[in-house]
Amino acid sequence: MLTDEERIRITEALQQWAEQAPTDELVIEFAGRDRFLTPFQVYIEVERNTPDGQAILRILEDGVRQEGLQQIVNRLTDKGI
Repeated sequence: MLTDEERIRITEALQQWAEQAPTDELVIEFAGRDRFLTPFQVYIEVERNTPDGQAILRILEDGVRQEGLQQIVNRLTDKGI
């Protein structure tokens, strides 16, 4: 489980990522549910802590544990490219 600080930093990075991404770009598909999310919708789901937002955070948590929080934040904000 992400710490509060990790969740806050990832949420802020997702917001920055969503603001920079094309508004109509689809980035996540929830298989079997016929639901697609744009970058802004990804940020909103995480920020509102919805079930889909929690699922997204679980995916990002795996990256945090393997590579570190800063690396994941950098990737989302284009600083790690």
